[in-house]
Amino acid sequence: MVKKLRTNSWRLELSRERLVLTVALLVICVCIVVKPQALFLVGSLMLATAALSACAAAISRAMDAEQTRPWRILAAIEAVLLDMFGMSFLVIPKGTAFAYATSAGIVLIIDGVARIVLCLRSALSRTR
Repeated sequence: MVKKLRTNSWRLELSRERLVLTVALLVICVCIVVKPQALFLVGSLMLATAALSACAAAISRAMDAEQTRPWRILAAIEAVLLDMFGMSFLVIPKGTAFAYATSAGIVLIIDGVARIVLCLRSALSRTR
């Protein structure tokens, strides 16, 4: 995967399917090794896969040269938060999953509010 990204000048959008598959396989391998509970395993596997795939998309948006600086910064922050969220769901015990999910939900709500503010800001600057 790294070789393919290197030949594509680290442009993630050209290898999106391969990257999602690599992340999914990594998540499955880690979950099988780390967690013995099956139902919790499936739920955390789905959340971690979704978060890490969204993290890859956010990294791609952060590296996009056509985006303005505030959008790139927001995408980079989102990538870091989604990476932390996805990786934490791979290794957390069952008892603390609710606390992690709640805190991650609050952070993602704040991220959504920041996106709305940036959209309003760019819409107001276009009308002037």
